[in-house]
Amino acid sequence: MIVVSDTTPLISLMKIGQLELINKLFGEIQIPDAVFDELVLNPKFVSESKQIRESNFIHSRRYPYLLFLLFLFGCLRMVRANLYGFH
Repeated sequence: MIVVSDTTPLISLMKIGQLELINKLFGEIQIPDAVFDELVLNPKFVSESKQIRESNFIHSRRYPYLLFLLFLFGCLRMVRANLYGFH
């Protein structure tokens, strides 16, 4: 399974000291280059930047923005369908 994340879930997990939970649940995740840049270049996220750079289970990947949005929309629809029992 390919897991792609945005900034907010990663920041939230880092704030509570549970970034390793991603590794335990998924093994590894991919983040778009824009998310990686936001996490490591933003001066508001200095400690988070170090955690992201040192993690061996978060991999940055270049996604064309439109393709990423379409992928994310498709995943959200699948999650919603599974939550409500639609297949």
